[in-house]
Amino acid sequence: MRILAMTAAAMVLLAGCATDIMSEKECLAGDWYGAGLEDGRLGLTEDALDERIAACGQYGVSADARAYFDGRDAALRQLCTFQGGAAYGQAGDQYLGVCGRETEDVFLSGYLPGRRVHLAELDRNAAEDVHRNALADVENAREDARRARARMEDPAASEEEIENARADLRRARNRAERSEREVDDALYELGRADEALDRAISGQASWRRSEEYYALRDAIAEAHEFARAEDAIAHCTDELPYFTPRCFLRGGGALTDARTGEVCAYGPGEAVLARRGPGYRNGDVAGSILFFDFFPADPASGRGASRSA
Repeated sequence: MRILAMTAAAMVLLAGCATDIMSEKECLAGDWYGAGLEDGRLGLTEDALDERIAACGQYGVSADARAYFDGRDAALRQLCTFQGGAAYGQAGDQYLGVCGRETEDVFLSGYLPGRRVHLAELDRNAAEDVHRNALADVENAREDARRARARMEDPAASEEEIENARADLRRARNRAERSEREVDDALYELGRADEALDRAISGQASWRRSEEYYALRDAIAEAHEFARAEDAIAHCTDELPYFTPRCFLRGGGALTDARTGEVCAYGPGEAVLARRGPGYRNGDVAGSILFFDFFPADPASGRGASRSA
């Protein structure tokens, strides 16, 4: 067992289950191979079948688990490749450790650069939104100025109305000037975001040779390997923008510290990787120590605490 040192902290427990519960029509159709194919393509864990079983159980329909897992395995053979990982990561999907030891490394070699491209796309889209909003602010201010000038030129306007229009015109001009400066700043940031996206796309091969890539790959792979060795863990995943590994404990599950044998966390809850360091055995480096912060969740509501427990 890999050595585990855990402190406690809190967030909502999540589960790798089917995104769309089966309808009565789907349950009666009984296409369990197709259901497994869909869940495999989505990269969902085996727990996805449990939700489908529960949904179909309402209609007196039982699952064909063999057909389901045949479909799931067929989908994972396509997903757990370099190309599958790249497309999965760039789509913004989170990997739940479904590829297993044999294919995980090649999957991650596509997935992690793809996730970086996805993150760069998010930043670029956010910068574009800021630029678009700044342009809209300029146009709104200019429209307010046009209305103020129209009121000033209205022959029926009173002196008070004209004076108020002058004040509105000054404010609108000041807003327009500020917004124009914001447009320039936003355009600059949009250009930087475009360049960052281009670098993320064109530099994927070189990034896969970087220390950052190997550190991320090892941390994520170790978290998934840890999850496979612990029945208490439903699955692990990673979260942008820092690719932080997160592991989700099942309700009633317990984790022990391998060094002391003491229980250090009870599920449900979320373990967030805080740092990793070298493990030692007989004075020699052997594997890694994973240090987690643990966020327990309320078993009834699933709501996590806001600070370390």
